[in-house]
Amino acid sequence: MCGITGIIDSRMENRAEAIKRMTDAITHRGPDDDGYFTDDYAALGMRRLSIIDLAKGQQPIASSDGRYLIFFNGEIYNYKEIKRELSDYSFKTDSDTEVILAGFMKWKEGVLGRLRGMFTFCIYDTQEKKIFLARDFFGIKPLYYLKEGSISAFSSEIKSFFQIPGFKPEVNDAAVYNYLSFQYNPLEETFFKNVYKLSPAHFLSVDLESGRSELKRYWQFRFKPEESLDEGKTKEKILETMKDSVAHHMIADVPVGSFLSGGIDSSIIATLMQKVRGERKIKTFTVGFESLSEGMEAKETSEPLGTDHSGAFRRRGRRTFRRL
Repeated sequence: MCGITGIIDSRMENRAEAIKRMTDAITHRGPDDDGYFTDDYAALGMRRLSIIDLAKGQQPIASSDGRYLIFFNGEIYNYKEIKRELSDYSFKTDSDTEVILAGFMKWKEGVLGRLRGMFTFCIYDTQEKKIFLARDFFGIKPLYYLKEGSISAFSSEIKSFFQIPGFKPEVNDAAVYNYLSFQYNPLEETFFKNVYKLSPAHFLSVDLESGRSELKRYWQFRFKPEESLDEGKTKEKILETMKDSVAHHMIADVPVGSFLSGGIDSSIIATLMQKVRGERKIKTFTVGFESLSEGMEAKETSEPLGTDHSGAFRRRGRRTFRRL
């Protein structure tokens, strides 16, 4: 989990100090590293949790010609496949972040349809003075923006906006009413006036010189049943899809583990993970309460799989799971 922030209002004073405070407010999203860029039009920041290319993946990453900068939160599971399509680009890192940047330079917003993963990112065209923001297909990674007339800032979390000089949080009654009615907020607006969420499968481009912005959906889910599949073929296709998904999710330069309960879902995922790893044990974890736990069921799964299993169970009066 990483976090990105940005101030794109050139009229705002002390932007370098403000972007540092905004980014510090989401340090918990990325304890490993931070990075910043500031010019006369924008101030951008990020916090990094290192997963891929630990040594050279620091952000922002600049394009080979220095024109574009990228700030990225997420993980792209098929970046190696995409990288093979970009053989004409001179890569400086082995990170998925730079693959997005190179893909954007070649295909512009068309790169979004090629990405497989969870993401939000900001690409800054320092020549044209344009910002490009995008959010993944299902909205796994969050991104919010502040719009008071024109768009002035963005962040992975709303709390960053509290660090902007002059920002006054006001309750957005419409969002509260919707939440109380439906138990979730279906609006692009948030609980705070003038603060919006970038919807899943959307991108937002902003011209920093004119202040004009464009919000556009780049993907829409469509259910297309395959009537020709019988039960046997369907089972095989589901299994192969799950195997492929688990294998891609395990691409990392750090140890990978899995939560394991007594349920079917986590048991299937842990089983497929162990098959991918082969003789190398994966780590599995169970968390619960001493009075209510699926620890025994999880153990019944982990033992035949041969995983390196750990459990942490909360006792009355204890505030943390110290064993984890």
